[in-house]
Amino acid sequence: STALQAEYAVSLLRSRFYTRVAELHRVELQMAYENQKKQIISQLNDYYEGQVIAGEPSYQQTFMTEIERTGVEQAINALQAEKAAVEADLVQLVGEVPALGELGQREKEWNGELVSLYPVKLASRSIDVADAQVELADSKYLPNFGISGVYKIRESGENDSFEGDDWFSAQVSMTVPLWASKNQRPKLDAAKSGKRSAELGYREALRTWQ
Repeated sequence: STALQAEYAVSLLRSRFYTRVAELHRVELQMAYENQKKQIISQLNDYYEGQVIAGEPSYQQTFMTEIERTGVEQAINALQAEKAAVEADLVQLVGEVPALGELGQREKEWNGELVSLYPVKLASRSIDVADAQVELADSKYLPNFGISGVYKIRESGENDSFEGDDWFSAQVSMTVPLWASKNQRPKLDAAKSGKRSAELGYREALRTWQ
């Protein structure tokens, strides 16, 4: 379960990285578009100002182009701020702002199965962990068994003073945890509750990703 969480974390970081790369590419395209608009508006403004100097009534057009140029400059400022934020996030992720032209990406194919998604996998593993915890808590109720044996070879003493045969002794023991109902019952109940919660979490993950 921990290894799967690590894989999921790496997957999320890769997703975040390529999302930021796409955002950086989009911001740069938008900035190029806005700068092109700004250049065209400046040319229009110069044209209308020339008409005004020539005595043509073009004050309204000059005023409108100034408003449009202000809007474009505001858009460029907003895009520059967004670009700075995206670049800062990329530096935090990989230590630098990558060159977009040199970056390749391999698409990850999805087979369409919900159970292959990381959140659903993790929810399924949570059930396995909860099962193990129930088994562990339940095992505390079982008695402990023990067996021991002793084999003795009789040795005759001086002048055969110790007579007798070899012998074997076995002992079986069983310890019953009489305290289990008070000590272990809450732990077992908690483990079973944890399993039910894990099962609900798994079904919720399936519904969410469906």
